[in-house]
Amino acid sequence: MVSTDTTGPSTTVGTDGTTVSTDGPVTTQTPVTTGIQPSTTQSPGTTGGTQPSTSTTGGSTPTTGGGGPTTTRPSSTSTTTQQLYTTEQREGSAWAAVQYLAELVITGNTSGARALVAPEAQASLAWMVMSLSEPYGYKRTGLQSLSDSIVRVTIQINDRVMNPNGELKEALPKFVIKVRVDDKGAVITAINAG
Repeated sequence: MVSTDTTGPSTTVGTDGTTVSTDGPVTTQTPVTTGIQPSTTQSPGTTGGTQPSTSTTGGSTPTTGGGGPTTTRPSSTSTTTQQLYTTEQREGSAWAAVQYLAELVITGNTSGARALVAPEAQASLAWMVMSLSEPYGYKRTGLQSLSDSIVRVTIQINDRVMNPNGELKEALPKFVIKVRVDDKGAVITAINAG
C-alpha cells in the first residue's frame, strides 16, 4: 500500500462502490498491485501455456539407412563479394570513378584525383595530367569487364593545344583506365594511352 496525504476537499470511493466526501486532510491508500497477474509466455511461438510438441520414434533419434543421427544444415546464404556485383553494377561503379577522375583532372584538382588512384598508378596519373593543355570535356569511348573485379574504361578528353603558329586547335587524346571494383569501392589501378 502507498499512502498519499492530500489537502482540501476530496472524494474517495469505498470498496463497496459508495462515494464518501470529506473536507480536510485525507489519507488515501492505494494498493501497489492491482490483483491482475502479468501474462507469461513459456516458449517462443507458443501462447496459453502450451508446449511445442516433440516426437521420437522408439525413444531414439531418427536415422537413415542404418547410419548415425541425421543432421540437416540450412543452405549457405553467404556469398563472395565478387558475386554480389553484377557486371552492370561493376561497370557502373568503374565508369563513375573514371568520370570523377576526368572531372578532377579537367578542373585541375590533382590532389582529389590522386585520392582515386592506387599507389602503383600515381606516375601514370601525373603523365596524364601533364599531357593535357587546356582540357574542357570528356566522353566514354569504351567499357569492358576484364574479370570479376577489373573493368577497363576508355575515355577521350577534349583538349585545346597550341600549334607551332600559336593557334589553338582541338586535340582528342584517349586514355585506357583500369579500375578495380570490390567491397572497398572503386580504385583506378592503371592509366595508359589509348
